[in-house]
Amino acid sequence: LRECLRVTRPGGRIFLSSYAARFWPHRLGWFRDQAAAGLLGAIDEAATGDGVIVGQDGFRATTFSPGDFHALAAAVDVAARVYEVDRSSLFCRIDVP
Repeated sequence: LRECLRVTRPGGRIFLSSYAARFWPHRLGWFRDQAAAGLLGAIDEAATGDGVIVGQDGFRATTFSPGDFHALAAAVDVAARVYEVDRSSLFCRIDVP
């Protein structure tokens, strides 16, 4: 985030995104379908959960919660606006002073 702030002009905006928590079953289902079709490695089902998908090959896909986005922004002393779109995506908007 510090690098994003550094390269974004004053008055610009930074957008970050993640999946909304309510979308978790669909996202996990997509990864399982891709793994079953041989397009991705096998999922480590024991390590997968709570917004994190872990592959047996070391792949790791994480999600950010609204609290995670706010904490990230607070760590570099900027304000963030976090909102959900279409019951699937979570967006974090940071206006650069």
